[in-house]
Amino acid sequence: LGFGLIIGGAIANFVDRLCIGGVIDFIELYYGCWSWPTFNVADIAIVLGFICIVSESVYEANNK
Repeated sequence: LGFGLIIGGAIANFVDRLCIGGVIDFIELYYGCWSWPTFNVADIAIVLGFICIVSESVYEANNK
């Protein structure tokens, strides 16, 4: 699942770069004066994939 999310997000960003010349980031989060860098759904998939891989590695290491 983790690798699938990472590869899927990377392919989506790559297709955006090929088709429109860049990745369109459209999700912006604000809290008062604080703002998070703008991102897109492919970026979310990549981060979630990374979290899945790391959490599984930690779980495996703790259960040996």
